[in-house]
Amino acid sequence: MAASEPAAATDPAQTLSHEGQTGAPLCTLLRGWAFGYKTLSDGRRQILSFLLGGDFIGAQQKMGDAAAHGVDTLTEAAFCVFQRDVPWEIHRRSPSMGFNATWLTAHEESLVDGTLLSVGRRSAEERIATPSAAPWCSAPARPGAWVLRRWRSRPANHRP
Repeated sequence: MAASEPAAATDPAQTLSHEGQTGAPLCTLLRGWAFGYKTLSDGRRQILSFLLGGDFIGAQQKMGDAAAHGVDTLTEAAFCVFQRDVPWEIHRRSPSMGFNATWLTAHEESLVDGTLLSVGRRSAEERIATPSAAPWCSAPARPGAWVLRRWRSRPANHRP
């Protein structure tokens, strides 16, 4: 279950994977920032997520399928790049760890779904602030850590 490279480093604004790419890398972001995006029909990019140290990249792509979104770095970044068959080996050798990895991936997808459902109900300021604040809004409180409260959105049936 070894990584193909202990760590790969990139400069800012480098593409890790393109939309539609087959065999996109499966990796963990060790340090730096990156973002996942989809390209709109007019060529603009819609950012789907910001990726920070510890985030697993490429799990959404099924074996042999094309990547549904691209990933670019925002800052200098370092990655641990895995062979694409590593997830299968984890499930085979340690079913409990495989279950945990699957649960984390599914949980991440449910967070994205929740964000997409609520984005149309946010003001412009909230839409800009949410991706930046999200990592801290759901983080467990630690002594000395900044904790932001999620703002309450208006009830769905409220009309201004």
